[in-house]
Amino acid sequence: MAADGFTISLWVTAPLAILIAGFGLAHTSLLKPAFASMPVLTRRLRLANGVIMLASLPLLVAGFSLLDPMVDTRAWISVWLLAMPMVLLSVSLASADAIHSLFRAFRARANMRRTLQRARAELLAELHAARDAARESH
Repeated sequence: MAADGFTISLWVTAPLAILIAGFGLAHTSLLKPAFASMPVLTRRLRLANGVIMLASLPLLVAGFSLLDPMVDTRAWISVWLLAMPMVLLSVSLASADAIHSLFRAFRARANMRRTLQRARAELLAELHAARDAARESH
């Protein structure tokens, strides 16, 4: 670690990385029961994103705390050249998951609207039939 101000203390980044990894693993383990009912694409996107996030944590800790850009420039650049695409991939996977979820929600809403319209039409037909039957009996 350097004293020139370009790095963040390992005492800050390591506990944060452990905390983030713990939350990620806990989140994944809590989602396991829901995975069975989850669409395959959603499940794959979320698992892949979790793996990418966990794999990028050590690189981020190294880039922020362990490597000094003034001392070991090549290693620092290499770490960041690996870490930044992983972060970008993680954001891209999360965006794809969000977009897929929106499309699923729109599709479910359209299906619900069609179901309600059919039920309304059936109910109105039954009411009209009952009213006509009541008029004929009087």
